[in-house]
Amino acid sequence: MVDVTIRRCIIRVVRRGGWSWGGEPRRLVNDIVRALPALLAAELQRLLPEDAEGEVAAPLRIDVRLALPDLRRWARAMASAKESESSPTDAESSAASFARSKGDIAEALRRALIGARIVERIAVVPPSRGQGDPTPPPPDADQRAMTLLSVLTGWQSAGSLESLLRSLPDAAVQSWHRVLFERPAPQQSTSAEEIPLDAQRLLGTLAEPAVDDSPLTRIRRRLVAAAELAADCGLPLTQPFVRAAIDRALANPLDALDASTDAIRTRSSPAGLRAECGFETRVSNALPFLLLGPLHQIGWLDVLEATMSGAHLEGTFPALAIALATKVLPEPERGWRRTPDAIRAAATFAGDSAARPDAEVPSLARLAAPLMPALDSVVRRSLIDGRRRGDPLLVCCADSIRLTVDPHGVFLVSHAEAHEDLAAHLLDGGSPAFIPEEDADARMLASLDAAGVTFVTPARPVRGERWTPVTGTRAPRLFSNRPAPGFVPPVETVAGRAREAWQAFACRPLPGRPVEAALDRSLSLAAALALGTIAWELWRSREATDPLLALERFGDLEGTVRFDLDHVRVRLPLGKRFRDLKDAGLLADIPRLPWLGFRSVVFAGG
Repeated sequence: MVDVTIRRCIIRVVRRGGWSWGGEPRRLVNDIVRALPALLAAELQRLLPEDAEGEVAAPLRIDVRLALPDLRRWARAMASAKESESSPTDAESSAASFARSKGDIAEALRRALIGARIVERIAVVPPSRGQGDPTPPPPDADQRAMTLLSVLTGWQSAGSLESLLRSLPDAAVQSWHRVLFERPAPQQSTSAEEIPLDAQRLLGTLAEPAVDDSPLTRIRRRLVAAAELAADCGLPLTQPFVRAAIDRALANPLDALDASTDAIRTRSSPAGLRAECGFETRVSNALPFLLLGPLHQIGWLDVLEATMSGAHLEGTFPALAIALATKVLPEPERGWRRTPDAIRAAATFAGDSAARPDAEVPSLARLAAPLMPALDSVVRRSLIDGRRRGDPLLVCCADSIRLTVDPHGVFLVSHAEAHEDLAAHLLDGGSPAFIPEEDADARMLASLDAAGVTFVTPARPVRGERWTPVTGTRAPRLFSNRPAPGFVPPVETVAGRAREAWQAFACRPLPGRPVEAALDRSLSLAAALALGTIAWELWRSREATDPLLALERFGDLEGTVRFDLDHVRVRLPLGKRFRDLKDAGLLADIPRLPWLGFRSVVFAGG
């Protein structure tokens, strides 16, 4: 039987009606204090396996409603059983029939414990396993294809997939196509007559304009076809006849294009660097691990694994993890020298027991640069889909980078250097853009106007500009290139806070200082989303939030990391920060991280 120790139990009895607690209110309190912890311990003994070992540090709240006389009689019966030196289980049994007839407190406790996933929150000592037992295997081709297909299907349902595929570099599109279509060909495929009629019509619509398409345009149509068949017809690509139907309607044009892909295959990491089962270390900064929850929720980790694997860059996952951790670890001394604690924290986050050469990150940045817009699109779509359409976006400049910002929470939606890319991002958002006067470059405004973007700015129009005043605005007077009735500009401080957030990431350069900036900027965008989400979930009800708020308040959060065969346990110090993170759902398990050998990350307190 499991030994259960309850170190702290707060009981609140709230009366919702009546005028009195009865003749002996103190006795009621004393009876409940004696009875309820015993019943709670008994229910825990029922639920937990015998080999359970661990601690639940986060608050466990249980709400039970019943009449005051019933509560008084139940508590007296339980307390009397306890006073007679019965065990907690006997005490619970002595009052079980009464409890079931008068509100069933025991059942309410049991439901609350199950709903709180109490069994999953307590570590179970695993049986001993042989030294040769492997770590979790990587996802097979069908699993990876279904993961990516679910993301594409969501974008297709939102009506944004085709425009997104047009905006992505060819290398990213080819990578996704390999994941979906370069799997073992089906042994048998059904005839066209066995495909539902609505699916046949859909494929016919896509195939008609594709006769004279270039190979890369055709593979974009094949991706759209796979997403549409899954979204509209419920036919996933993993079914052999679905893939066969797409191949008949839109033949695969990439056989010749893929001849050179072996040239970019990467070697796996040296075995001596990787943390073995049983390795445990303390890190001075556990903030990189907190990024995983928000990134997992939006599908960024899944798309990362599929995109890099489709480009044959699986061996670069540890270097990418080090680069991601660097964006939230302390700024390097003198702008380049990382402290030993920061190096150790990044290496542990990547699944290494020792530091690896900085040169791996520049090599990764060169190979992965064409793939980064695919990851940026995940961040952009998650923020756009999560906001109210029509609410204004904000555009501001940080050095030569033009940032698109969601003012609520100062979320960085996208980054762009070219005016054309900025216009595409704003059109994707479907909302008018507010551009502060100091950022209202004439050439940028002209480019946005030509692309069909509606913008509002306090900058007065100059010669050749036909911006009109926005009705009802004064001090400052606002101008727009298209009608914008009822436009409300964001708070003045948003642009400055967005610039400060981007500059904070720029002050944390990647190891080796790669020349190609795409990886650095993409990981900055991902880190900004994760930090912004943490700040939003924790503090939005009491103050204005932005990514820097989480970076500052969790920048000194230490932790202990232990590597086991199938999971990595991150133990954070108990306290208010841990409780807040746990209550907000930011410490949920993260399944199958690619750079940790597809182990899961599990958070605990202690």
